[in-house]
Amino acid sequence: MAMAGTLFGCGGSAATEQTTVPDAAESESTQTPASSDKVVLLIDPGHDSAHPGATGIGGVKEEDLTLQLGEMLKEELQQYSNVEIYMTRETSACPYPDAASSVEDNRQRCAYAEEIGADFMISLHFNSGSGDETANGSMVLIQNTNYEPTYNEMGQELGNLILSNLSTLGFADKGLQTKDMTDDVEPEQQTYPDGSRSDYYAILHHAKLHHVPAVIVEHGFITNQEDLNRISGTENLQKLAGADAQAIVTYFGLTK
Repeated sequence: MAMAGTLFGCGGSAATEQTTVPDAAESESTQTPASSDKVVLLIDPGHDSAHPGATGIGGVKEEDLTLQLGEMLKEELQQYSNVEIYMTRETSACPYPDAASSVEDNRQRCAYAEEIGADFMISLHFNSGSGDETANGSMVLIQNTNYEPTYNEMGQELGNLILSNLSTLGFADKGLQTKDMTDDVEPEQQTYPDGSRSDYYAILHHAKLHHVPAVIVEHGFITNQEDLNRISGTENLQKLAGADAQAIVTYFGLTK
């Protein structure tokens, strides 16, 4: 995710210590909330043309890869009967062109998750080494244990399944990560309504405020040649989609 970039969001930078810059999206959707007997999932292809993510070797762009991966993941999951799939965006355009900032964009993506009654929000990203070409591997960013502690447990379970599947494709497993909000933002953004420390990353922060569990999946570093070799091309992206999908199928017990 072009390592999160301003305040809390997902934007473009380096491995473990990512800076956050949210992106927006609601994908001007005419979709209506799913029936309550189905698992409702929101797939969030990180970034867009207005809020670009990382740029990798050869000029590959994160926002293009996440959209392709999101479409493939949606197609994989639509094979199952007890799930309803939504997307925050289905084009390169920003779904919230009137948003004043990328933070506001991400907030609106999370508001959309609540609107459709999402059981989980899965934000798709690719990482950048911020000049370190050796940085590699997959990681999953999860919500902290504050305010809605069960979301952390859910993120751990789904995140570990995703990481296990990605490791079979050759990606180094860099584990699950959380990050609390820093002190250099407005006081009201530093804590949740109960006074506990908030999450740093915008998607995780705002998803929690909208009562939706969420994870950010960093599939690999597009600034690392070996990782990029496992990402580039339709066939490799399809493998990534399959790895994510199988983890989701296992976690939710989806059936065809």
